Amino acid sequence: IQQRLDAVLELVAGGQHSTPQIADELGVSTATVSRCIEALRKHGHIIKAEKLDDQWRYRLLSRSPESSGTLTKAGKP
Repeated sequence: IQQRLDAVLELVAGGQHSTPQIADELGVSTATVSRCIEALRKHGHIIKAEKLDDQWRYRLLSRSPESSGTLTKAGKP
């Protein structure tokens, strides 16, 4: 699961990707991507959904201020 969260965060940080694009890239369902985005937000990453070209895309506005060394293990020992 951690690897999937890291992969989703890397894609979102690298540019604006839609849920279907991320799902296709990682070989998972769109529901899984939505759950990953929610988990990343709970870890403190600020991810915004924006409508571009008639499609919603995610954009990373800010990484968790607590994350250091890893992308998603914010607040974890």
